[in-house]
Amino acid sequence: MQVSHPILSSRGGLDKHSYIVDETYWTGILESAMTEALHLVLAHKFLFLTGSLFRNYALGLMTMTMTTLLRIASFSNRTNFKSSSSFIAWEVSFLIFNE
Repeated sequence: MQVSHPILSSRGGLDKHSYIVDETYWTGILESAMTEALHLVLAHKFLFLTGSLFRNYALGLMTMTMTTLLRIASFSNRTNFKSSSSFIAWEVSFLIFNE
């Protein structure tokens, strides 16, 4: 199965052209984002750093990662992308916000 996804222009808008990518492309993106999110959750839970700078930085990174996960998961749902990765992405975002 192949899905098309619009190219984001450098101005932040959508380009008129699109390209075709296969499922492995999106699976790779999801796996990378989920790995990063899990690392951030583990760092926040187990490092026990007390500095407010670290906490603010970690929470900011987790929020950005969660936003990326939700965008990828919602795009994959809109294109009928049949993969358990989008469900895992939702689970990771649940873990982040139930810290």
